[in-house]
Amino acid sequence: PFIIALTSIGSAFVDNVIFVAAFCPVIEQLSYTVKDLPLWWALLFGACFGGNITMIGSTANIVALGMLEKRSRSRITFFQWFRIGAMASLVAAVIAWLLLMLAAPLMPDRPSLVKPEMLCGARFFENKHSVIYGYVKKAPAAEYVLKEKNITEKDFNHYILFTDSTLSPIMLYVPKNSPMNKNIVSRDTKTLLYYRGRLHTYLTPQGGKLEALVLEEISKKKPER
Repeated sequence: PFIIALTSIGSAFVDNVIFVAAFCPVIEQLSYTVKDLPLWWALLFGACFGGNITMIGSTANIVALGMLEKRSRSRITFFQWFRIGAMASLVAAVIAWLLLMLAAPLMPDRPSLVKPEMLCGARFFENKHSVIYGYVKKAPAAEYVLKEKNITEKDFNHYILFTDSTLSPIMLYVPKNSPMNKNIVSRDTKTLLYYRGRLHTYLTPQGGKLEALVLEEISKKKPER
């Protein structure tokens, strides 16, 4: 609802096409940690309906008003438009938000290529479908930080995933019955591959954080979204 409300208000005073283009980088950054398709739909719905709040919110509104003045020689004031446009846009945005909430669980979680600097920042990942480009080494000692998610030594092998510029390594968990265990790079090599899986952030008792990836696929090519 926040994105729909914000984009509706913004596109009421800025042309909605321009506003969507300017807001796309914001959605792109948010999509690294949460499912992205509901965010894109919220942006489009908000900008589309918000453009009808005022007469200057959409190029189509301005064209239609120009044709009205030319053909009927009558004018609509800003507040005459606003009274109707605001109510219609509010009703449409609420309906769109409710439908989007129902459809969001059915939308696929497209994998995001997580850059190393994102892992060192303040981002928090919760079961995010992610791809990390790096190399793997065997863990010197098995450590399972996702036991509350049933990631335990009984069913998973533990490795360490490194990237070229990650300050702290990423915990990598692979199901013991998976053939990917045979494809894990040995300790003495640094072959960079794409590791796709579910990324989690674990908060340590000392107040720090660790990233853990539950592996689903290893690829030499960058996975497509």
